[in-house]
Amino acid sequence: MIFRRERSVFEATDEYIFKHALLRDVTYETVLLKLRRVYHAQVAQWLEGIAGERISEYLSRIARHYELAGEAV
Repeated sequence: MIFRRERSVFEATDEYIFKHALLRDVTYETVLLKLRRVYHAQVAQWLEGIAGERISEYLSRIARHYELAGEAV
């Protein structure tokens, strides 16, 4: 179902992926909207903190997570 990637784009960080996009989508849809927003905000904040000097590479991803969190971008 879920697999650990051999290499993460971020140093000293584990990264996981779903085996199938459909499984990922179904799992995502089972999370309450209120919790999804919280999780998206947490991911955006985490990305901001870990990206360091490479933050420009992740700005669109960070913005998308804030948007899905219901926060102004």
